[in-house]
Amino acid sequence: MDSDRVSRLADVLESNGFVEKCENYIGTWAPVDEEIRDLCEVRRPGHDSFQTAYPKVVIVDGAYRAGLSRCLTSSKGGTFDAQAEVAGWMWTHGHQTMESAIGAVSLRSSANSASFLRDCLVSHGHVVCELQKLGDSGKYPTSFVSKYLHFHNKDYVIYDSVVDDQMTKLLASVGGLPRAERDIARPADLTYSESYYNYLGRFRYLMEAGMSLKPDATIKQLDHFLWNAWA
Repeated sequence: MDSDRVSRLADVLESNGFVEKCENYIGTWAPVDEEIRDLCEVRRPGHDSFQTAYPKVVIVDGAYRAGLSRCLTSSKGGTFDAQAEVAGWMWTHGHQTMESAIGAVSLRSSANSASFLRDCLVSHGHVVCELQKLGDSGKYPTSFVSKYLHFHNKDYVIYDSVVDDQMTKLLASVGGLPRAERDIARPADLTYSESYYNYLGRFRYLMEAGMSLKPDATIKQLDHFLWNAWA
């Protein structure tokens, strides 16, 4: 990892009010996220029935504009309800896959950030690949899976195209985009979303720089800052 680039990025974050915008999250989206997390972790834990999984899928997909209906479509005709298809897979075939993925990510820290992000990539990839088979579009439900897993395990890194655009701008201002393969080992035996892999390679720099300014910054605070990076 390029420590000079991390240092330059930390300066840019500081000049753009990184700490203040992280704190702003507490009074804005935090109450919404707490409700979703309570739904996923407390009121409807697990994936042992359609009735358990379906409300969580619908709410995460809707509240975070995760785009399941854009990613999972069918060419077989008739009505294709992507949210219902996903919830149905979770409890009929994917219960073990989901539970393994949710528990697979270790606490993020600067000391083991590359290993932590690879854990995110691999476990996210297992779920994405299974869900991708439900539709015929050839697209990966990258955004939805990252957000759904995040609300069951707060250390999952959320993928979002708007956030990725903001992060790209930030990194361009300090010397261009890093290549993910320089920092995160690419799993050889897994088909996964390339966009998430590249995103994690960029996110590592944001995480390192952000934690140098605010050591207890959460994944959601980092995400919130990127949504409001230039506001």
